[in-house]
Amino acid sequence: MKFFIFLALAIILMYVSMGHMVGLPTADILNMHTHPINYTIVLFLLTVCFIVYGFDILKNGYKNLIHKTPNMDTLVSIGVISSLAYSLYSMFMVIMSILYGG
Repeated sequence: MKFFIFLALAIILMYVSMGHMVGLPTADILNMHTHPINYTIVLFLLTVCFIVYGFDILKNGYKNLIHKTPNMDTLVSIGVISSLAYSLYSMFMVIMSILYGG
């Protein structure tokens, strides 16, 4: 069941983030050029869904790091958390540049 949830989320994420590159029609409200705040918020919400469904990997990675026995879960967790932090920073910068003109 989890596989199909991940598959559906991955298809939606790929469609929203890269559909315009291959010429697929996209809703105007999700267009990154005309509505960048909507676009970043939708991508963030899809990312949160992946984090929720993959939380067990993050939890195991953190536990293994605390017990000083890091493994692949720890490596994946560090990568996911660092990319999430950078994405949040980028989303904040996009929103601030739109609101305060930049």
